Amino acid sequence: MTDSTVTLQDDSDRRLLLQEETRPAVESGRYKVTVTTEVSGSGVTAGGLPPASHELTVAGPRYALDAATVDTLYPPPGSSGDYRRTMAHLSLTEPTLPWQRDARASHASDTARPPWLALLVLSKGEAPINPDTGKATVQRTIKDFMDQCKAAQGEVLLPDLGEEELPKGLTNCSTIDVSAEVFTDVLPRRQEIGNLVFVRRVLDKDRLWADKTTAPATNNEHARALVLSARLPATPGPYSAHLVSLEGLGDYLDGAWPLKRGGTTIQQVRLLSLYSWSFHHAPDARGSFEDAVNELVDNNGDDAMLLRLPVPGGCAPNAKDSATGAAARRRLCAGYVPVTHRLSTGEETFAWYRGPFTPVTAEKLPRSPENLHYESDALAYDQAHGVFDVSYASAFTLGRFLLLSDPALNQALSVLRKDVHNTLHVALAQGAARQGPDGQGARTVMARALDAAAEAGTASSPRVARHLRVTGGARRDFETLLATRTARAGRGVPVGKAPQQTHTDAARLQDTRTALRAAAQLPASNALAALVSHVVDQHVPALDEALCARRLLAALPLDHLVPDRRMLPPESIRFFAVDGGWLSVMLAGALRMGQATSLDHAATTHLHTRLLQNANLPPSGMLVRSRVVRDWPSLIVEATVQGSNGSGSVLYNPPRRVAPDLLLVFFTQDPDQVVLRRPAEQPHYGLDGEQIVNLRDLSDPTTLGHASTSTCNKILDLRRTGCTSKKPTEVLTVLTTGTNPSPCLNRALCTALKDHGLWYTTAPDKDRRELTSAEQGLQLLDTTHRLVLKRANRGFAPTVAEEATP
Repeated sequence: MTDSTVTLQDDSDRRLLLQEETRPAVESGRYKVTVTTEVSGSGVTAGGLPPASHELTVAGPRYALDAATVDTLYPPPGSSGDYRRTMAHLSLTEPTLPWQRDARASHASDTARPPWLALLVLSKGEAPINPDTGKATVQRTIKDFMDQCKAAQGEVLLPDLGEEELPKGLTNCSTIDVSAEVFTDVLPRRQEIGNLVFVRRVLDKDRLWADKTTAPATNNEHARALVLSARLPATPGPYSAHLVSLEGLGDYLDGAWPLKRGGTTIQQVRLLSLYSWSFHHAPDARGSFEDAVNELVDNNGDDAMLLRLPVPGGCAPNAKDSATGAAARRRLCAGYVPVTHRLSTGEETFAWYRGPFTPVTAEKLPRSPENLHYESDALAYDQAHGVFDVSYASAFTLGRFLLLSDPALNQALSVLRKDVHNTLHVALAQGAARQGPDGQGARTVMARALDAAAEAGTASSPRVARHLRVTGGARRDFETLLATRTARAGRGVPVGKAPQQTHTDAARLQDTRTALRAAAQLPASNALAALVSHVVDQHVPALDEALCARRLLAALPLDHLVPDRRMLPPESIRFFAVDGGWLSVMLAGALRMGQATSLDHAATTHLHTRLLQNANLPPSGMLVRSRVVRDWPSLIVEATVQGSNGSGSVLYNPPRRVAPDLLLVFFTQDPDQVVLRRPAEQPHYGLDGEQIVNLRDLSDPTTLGHASTSTCNKILDLRRTGCTSKKPTEVLTVLTTGTNPSPCLNRALCTALKDHGLWYTTAPDKDRRELTSAEQGLQLLDTTHRLVLKRANRGFAPTVAEEATP
């Protein structure tokens, strides 16, 4: 790693470091390790053991890249936008990868070790299309490609690759053929390749080294290798980007024309395409991040951005509305949508439906969830207008389906009910057997059992049951009751020596049944109800994990959240409140499945109460449907409130991607401001205007890369440098090498920085004639933008702001 490091700070207390390179400890290649041993000392004959040698191969990727190695791509694959000022680029998760091999010429010195990777942007027609696949790349076996390289002759140039063991599990590679003219004009020169490859690191402020030359090289958790293309689209149309290998081609990167190998003129060059994607340059498509967030502003600027259908005439009362029309307006403004509803008689009508996300704070539930046993219990009817409200009935039904779709959850509820029944049967039989039918015995025995279990630290429901069975010598009486019950159920005399049923036994059995039915109705202070609660409480942790608020929210189908697509059109942002009552009914629907007795109902009701106590539901949230979500997968969302101690985050949990272009965000409280911005570690690179680069200050090391290094209105006009060309097809602008055979763009930037007083003022940097790749990357770094949503009277007001620093 070289000493050149440029440091920038963004407004989230993070540092962006651009480094010239990060070389691996050992580059790919064949090595021979020789160990020699010498023995010396007084009285010892000088000499040693015979030397021992071992050959080994260090092999990084050579023929293809794993998809996981590629972190981000720009322009986004398949996108359409105005990319005439954008240098296509990709980032790699392995920061040493571009230097694991090299593109040295056979005559180069050991110190000239340019990276082996380059990014080519090709227009339609610059690479032959394979008629079988419709793509420019051709799939070949690695063995066939290597055989072609060994036998290379004639007018097709292939890389001169040395022998290397083929990678395990990889048999194919992709190649692309380009003409010798395209190869010469498009590929960066050998001395320029390194200027287009550098390392980008992101560190927290408290982890930044004070000395910029000692930035950490071992911590790669946020380190990415950046490979930039030197070409910018100039003509609308499709383009493809290819990360190609330059290994074995170093002798042909000096720009000589015509391209020759020995005395043979080369007509075509075959390159290894390690990774490729395509995009479409359309000047009117607005494909940049700035364009995307501006489109969001344009689509949402005149709207309160609340999740509901568009309401003709707005939500204010309209004197022209009839009673029915006014009621419909109130429903629409409250987030309801009309849906088809089939009555029990088979007739079809319409009903109102609203999901758990509402544009206004929801009213209280019309009925307590503990009184809901069927979905029909949750069905509401508006008698004044003869219309059903199916919102809570749908929630109840969805809860039932949730339980049916989760066998583990279903089993857990069955175990809970069985545990409650077993414990209560034992307890009531014990009390009835010992002290008669007055019911006091059951409560006394259970109170003592609970106290004893608590004192012993064993207050789990199975242990309480076991304690009840063996306490006070009541086991025999309990077994007698069970035998008597079996005899009645079997309509005959049970097999064996069952005790003869007596009036006392019958009374006790009847008392037990009566007590079981009454147990669920007893107040919480009663021992019976306390025992039910105690047993349920033992199961709450396991069930809370399966039925917590995050799980419930994640299980909701999108059509239940947004029942009409007009509520969330493309390129829109919608805020909502969360209706806790809706989710409470959904939970009740799940817990009521399999409920058969009043004891089950009591256990379920207590479980429902406990789960809601632990729910910690978010009060509000936001939905974003936009290509900003699709094209920038690492989009950052910040939600804050202003307090006496400054701003604080109110994000409930990390935003969840519901669909490729749809983001769901929850808040712990209503935010004062929400910001959407591109990650600081994912900046873009290119020009700032038509052939214009806004220069960034390098003159003051103490402020290098801080806020003062943002665009400073001093520019480089590339039209005056001779550093651009449009050969050979007049559709792409080549930035690196123009009429000047030296690294043209790099030296032009250096000259412009010196002319404007923005260059280093102290030795040895002030005498340099070229920028490092990190410094060139800084100059080509574009200005980032963010979408700011501030709370206003009617909702949120969107604006686009320019970041002060990258």
